[in-house]
Amino acid sequence: MATQVKPGDIKNYSVVPVDSNGNVATVDTRTPAIHTVSDPTLAEIVSTAPDGLSGQVRALASGVVQVQCPIDADRGDGVREIIGLGDLEILAPEAVTVRVDFSDPV
Repeated sequence: MATQVKPGDIKNYSVVPVDSNGNVATVDTRTPAIHTVSDPTLAEIVSTAPDGLSGQVRALASGVVQVQCPIDADRGDGVREIIGLGDLEILAPEAVTVRVDFSDPV
């Protein structure tokens, strides 16, 4: 289920690695994480924590976008990248007034 936001909203997010039993798992946070969004016209990453386990995303325009968060699951010197995905649904702004337009009869 997507988190719903409005254009201009900034949301904090957390990246929580879990093992096959659903328990919180330890990962290698030494590898710099570069979080991205699936459509940069809809949202942008504002910041990412140095350990890659949290960040902020700003909604720009209405639509649905995924926040993509890679982490290194290999706690040794190797790298085994796994990617967490989070969905944002950016809602169109609500009406705040009503305009009445006139035209000539046809």
